[in-house]
Amino acid sequence: MAVYLYKSKNTPYTGIVDTPLSIDTRSDSTGFKVIIDTSVITYNGKTYLAQTSFTPQ
Repeated sequence: MAVYLYKSKNTPYTGIVDTPLSIDTRSDSTGFKVIIDTSVITYNGKTYLAQTSFTPQ
């Protein structure tokens, strides 16, 4: 699952590992940092996390 954190809104998205996930960023305001957190439980019950971010210009 990926959680799209923008301003004060959290929007969850679900997808499949190794499959592109399309996120609509057309409404993002210039200068506001967007953070995307992902979590995948994959091996022996361990949770693996990743985070990326971008700031629309």
